[in-house]
Amino acid sequence: MNGGRTDTVTAKVDRICAIDHDVLGLLRAHRVLTTPQLIALTRRPERTIDYRVARLRSRSLVERTRPNAASGSAPFYWWLTRAGARLVEGTSPAPGKGTPSPLLLRHTAAIAGLYVALCDVGPNVGLSLTVWRRDEDAWEDWSSYRGTGRLRPDAYAEMQLSVDGTDGLAGALVEVDFATMDQARLRAKVASQRQYCAETIWWDRHPCCPALLLVTTSEARVNRFLAGVEKDRPRPSPYEHESAAHYDEMVAPALPSPRPRCASTAESSHASRPPNANTTSAGAATS
Repeated sequence: MNGGRTDTVTAKVDRICAIDHDVLGLLRAHRVLTTPQLIALTRRPERTIDYRVARLRSRSLVERTRPNAASGSAPFYWWLTRAGARLVEGTSPAPGKGTPSPLLLRHTAAIAGLYVALCDVGPNVGLSLTVWRRDEDAWEDWSSYRGTGRLRPDAYAEMQLSVDGTDGLAGALVEVDFATMDQARLRAKVASQRQYCAETIWWDRHPCCPALLLVTTSEARVNRFLAGVEKDRPRPSPYEHESAAHYDEMVAPALPSPRPRCASTAESSHASRPPNANTTSAGAATS
């Protein structure tokens, strides 16, 4: 009974080229990508990508939508159809809505946008992305004598960088917020991150203590978040030099760029395992 379906998928495979496979693979990895993101990741001309995704859409392997934009026009947002996912993964995903919600599209594409920026711009500023995990692959759970805890970031990024001539690694747990989380929930995420650092849960999981990077919608929201982080800051330990994993915390705005504008809070670990800088950052993102 499945012979016809198998033949159809095989025929579609025979009609697509290497660029198409690249596009399908990227959509599988990132779930949703905009046309400019596909152009940046494939390093192909816009006309080529427009032509290839149009052909993939004509074969019902990808679908698209263009959400409303506050000004101007938004780019097309692309994702795999069930047939496309079956072609790439070899299994058929569970049925879902035909078109994802606009908020889900923006949120998922924003996560991918950070990946694109790290790949495209990172090398120009001395950052080389070595690890990228998103959604469930980036989640962490733990249990210790103080109880249980969990982190549920949108993604985890690990980068190689050089500071004052010394090479090292830096990691970040990424949270993208389109003003859908209240401040209490955001501060709870920071509290979990502080517990994660204080109990050195990261020690046998990462080469360094990862930062918490928050990307949100406005500078006012960033400032409010940072004020709450500062208010909740733990008191410094009088025995800081007795623990190799002790960290100090600093709250300060980062240097702004035209889009997005950023601010950050940083926790610097004095652990002997280099480098061990833990940073909690907040950036104002625009769509």
